[in-house]
Amino acid sequence: MEIFKFICKRTLWSLVALVGLSIIIFTLSRVVPGDPARMALGPRATEEAVQALRSELKLDQPMIYQYFHWIASVLRGDFGLSLMTMRSVTDDIKIYLPATLELVIVAAIIQCVFGILLGVLATASQGSYMDYLLRVVAYIGVVTPSFVFAVLFMLLFGYKWPILPVLGRTTVEVNVSPITGMMVIDSIIRGDFSTAADAFVHLLLPATALAMNGMAQLARITRSSMIDNSERDYIVMETAQGLSKKEIFFKYLLRPSVIPAVSVLALQIGSLFANAFLVESIFNWPGLSRYGVEAMLFKDLNAVSAVICIVGFVFIIANIFVDILVAIIDPRVRLKAGE
Repeated sequence: MEIFKFICKRTLWSLVALVGLSIIIFTLSRVVPGDPARMALGPRATEEAVQALRSELKLDQPMIYQYFHWIASVLRGDFGLSLMTMRSVTDDIKIYLPATLELVIVAAIIQCVFGILLGVLATASQGSYMDYLLRVVAYIGVVTPSFVFAVLFMLLFGYKWPILPVLGRTTVEVNVSPITGMMVIDSIIRGDFSTAADAFVHLLLPATALAMNGMAQLARITRSSMIDNSERDYIVMETAQGLSKKEIFFKYLLRPSVIPAVSVLALQIGSLFANAFLVESIFNWPGLSRYGVEAMLFKDLNAVSAVICIVGFVFIIANIFVDILVAIIDPRVRLKAGE
């Protein structure tokens, strides 16, 4: 019952956040200098053609009318026409979003699993050369941008030692109707395991490059939390009762120590979307983040607004998921939610 109340409360606050996000997105997209209609038609277009396009896009209406017209269309799943691709923005999202989601999901799994494992390993070898080495590697990972890792991985594993593919989602273009749009999952559903394996191998370098920064941060957070919790009274009591170090480490110390790392996962997922556009550009990955940046340069208001809305929605869903996960791990959160 407590967890249900907790989920309802988080969902209501998330809806408020989405409304606020929609207002900010719309306002920023309208105050940016430049005429979207003129940019779409080019400098040689007649004034009559520009005014006709402005009227079609409702840019000649008051801001408050434009917002409610835009939000009503968004709630219907209609983000309007992209001035960059001259297709429906919704169709563009169906094409590009699954590729970025697939990349972000794999990167999140890599950074979560290996970040926590490295933090546990550093704690287990505290004060040793392994601990110092892992801490140095973590510092390097935190301060190094994802695109640097992307370029480095491409040079090392794509050209110096060509053991992994560096461009695109598959070696051979797959011309079949998508199910989810995620190449690995769709190939498994169809029973085409060779294509699934090829798509997964293509994911390794960009996903790892995207995950490096977050993985290093999670390793540092996990190590710091485990060292701090190891001095708590309940750990001292378990040690005094004669329990083995291994049992104390994995049964009593690990679970409460991963809570801070899990808590920052939602922020990490948001940063994955933010950093994905450079990684997608380097690896020629046809994703939503790359599409969003190109739309910004083209001043495609409908596409930019749609991309930010989608990323904001995914970020809020990730926050709710992480909050539920923390509530499952930490009973104190459930008890507080039930008050």
